[in-house]
Amino acid sequence: MHLKHRNSIKLSSLMDQNNLPYNQRYFGYVYQVLFIVTLSLQHFFGKLLFIRHTSMTSLQMLVLRSVFAGLVFIAIMNKQFAHYMWKSVPRAQVGDLISRVIQGLVLMVCIFNSIKYFPLVFVSLVSNLTPLLTALLSYFLLNVGLSRLDTTILLVSFVGVIILITGGQKGSNQSTLETDSYLIPSLMLILIPLLSASVTLFIRHLRSISEITVGSIMTFSILLLYGPVIYFTDMPNTKSLIFAFTAIDWVYALMLGLMSSIVQIAKVKALQYEEPAKLSVLMYFQSVIQLVLDVVFLGTMFSGQEALGVAIVFGANGVKWGIELKRVFRGRRERID
Repeated sequence: MHLKHRNSIKLSSLMDQNNLPYNQRYFGYVYQVLFIVTLSLQHFFGKLLFIRHTSMTSLQMLVLRSVFAGLVFIAIMNKQFAHYMWKSVPRAQVGDLISRVIQGLVLMVCIFNSIKYFPLVFVSLVSNLTPLLTALLSYFLLNVGLSRLDTTILLVSFVGVIILITGGQKGSNQSTLETDSYLIPSLMLILIPLLSASVTLFIRHLRSISEITVGSIMTFSILLLYGPVIYFTDMPNTKSLIFAFTAIDWVYALMLGLMSSIVQIAKVKALQYEEPAKLSVLMYFQSVIQLVLDVVFLGTMFSGQEALGVAIVFGANGVKWGIELKRVFRGRRERID
């Protein structure tokens, strides 16, 4: 009964975030920064493992990540494991939760397959088209208006994505990439914002479910589905991969799982304090962080066409984020006045 009451308080704080004092709403930005940093580091540690073990598949990466993330969620849930895993899930929302998990399973394969074959900044820039595609889906599915600015930025960004994908196909750290298998990773990269936008629309139906519940069910679903797939189709290579892991590889895997669990919690916590549209302004810095990680720590070299594509997407989204940031500070001044 106490747990149910606590969940109702969490839902109330999410729905009534606009009534929070402005100084408390800063917690939303703190959690959003935590989300962005840990998301960037999750991709970074995954990329390091792909570079060190070029035969590693995205499914193997996901299962390895989920093993450590699952341990984190088990530690968090502790004696409340049954409550979070099934008792707290309203029967009316089981269908929505299953749909969210299915979308997430496909999305995570696309993300980590793209991380393997593309520089981190490519994945980040394409992923950050999600808010615009969410607006586009809302226009067609929910009859929500789409501004001319959003339409223009979406089209320009799409052109930039095509330019960077069709640019130089080999960076200095792209030894895992075979040019004859470039089509499938490219399609998966393009699918990321589409799937993410679809997931975003579904999340609105799951606000009464704890972020720990959604995150843990997503994590254990990866283990239950992709674990057997690896066991029956690629177990010999998986054993060889595990035996080839050194101490530093296990540290990377541990950090990958830890970052994954923090990402899933921090994202929802941020939404409990501030509006999604205002928080999305900060996502611009994910691309900056991952560009630095690419160049400084991974030694990625971009071709002229790739650099042009990156500049186009950066510029188009920079305009959008700049306008939104101006609105945030304008709203702050109005509240102060």
